[in-house]
Amino acid sequence: MKRRSYTNKPQPDPIFFVDRNLGKKQIVQLLRDEGFKVEAHDDHFSEDTPDTHWIPIVAKKKWVALTNDKCISRNSLEIDAHMTAGGRAFTPKGKMHPLEFGRLIVQSRERIFRYLKQAEKDGSGPFMSKLCFDQKSQDRAGHVEKWIDVEIWQIKILKRTKR
Repeated sequence: MKRRSYTNKPQPDPIFFVDRNLGKKQIVQLLRDEGFKVEAHDDHFSEDTPDTHWIPIVAKKKWVALTNDKCISRNSLEIDAHMTAGGRAFTPKGKMHPLEFGRLIVQSRERIFRYLKQAEKDGSGPFMSKLCFDQKSQDRAGHVEKWIDVEIWQIKILKRTKR
């Protein structure tokens, strides 16, 4: 009897967690209408839940966070919570209206999924990446730009401890 190979078993689509700073309903509905699996902040947490509380919970569930919170890159507690929990997150590069970010996510679906799949395959660990408009793209898809990964995070920790 021939054995089946499960190595090429298709992975389920990721579940995206939309942070409150992207709005309550519009981006969530846009992504759901386009077939994304989406969880909204307010469906799981109160409005005043600190980021350091929800980040590890979302990471543990293996959801991919979508946020527009630029302060995360400067807040060592939030970075540490994200990285120690094994989180994965995308944020827009530069200023972008939440619906514009939502449309960029939709147009960049294949690139985002490929990026997530490659990170899983590499075992590269937690990351925070930026989604950027690609001016050269004919289909208006964006590209993913590494922002914070384990290596960059460790450098940030070293800098903090030297102060």
